[in-house]
Amino acid sequence: MNKVYFSLVVIVTIMALTVSCTTSDDEESTSSPNSDLSSCGQTVLNYTPNAYRNCFSGNSSHGACETCGFYLNESSSQGSYDCITCLAPDNYSIDVIFGDCTGNCKGIGTESNPISSSSCTAPVACVKE
Repeated sequence: MNKVYFSLVVIVTIMALTVSCTTSDDEESTSSPNSDLSSCGQTVLNYTPNAYRNCFSGNSSHGACETCGFYLNESSSQGSYDCITCLAPDNYSIDVIFGDCTGNCKGIGTESNPISSSSCTAPVACVKE
């Protein structure tokens, strides 16, 4: 009787470990926290330590930033002119203000200094594409 009881305990333990391992694997396979961003927005956040996702949300004059920076802290990157990428890249583009290619998100075609033709130097190349 003791052998049967011991065997059952071993089997139940193995099954519990199997279920536990399966659950952990499933949890790890979820998408990254930035997967909803454009590929350039993801690149900016992955390779630029002073870029942020919590940014200027837009107003009647400027579109929302998708990513912003390049300050040492997020709270300093909240101006409309701190955008690295725009939240709606099909409708908005960076109107460059600074030499690091940051600026306002403006409707495409309404920029004074469009990023596509600006002489700015972007820390991440994709922002000029």
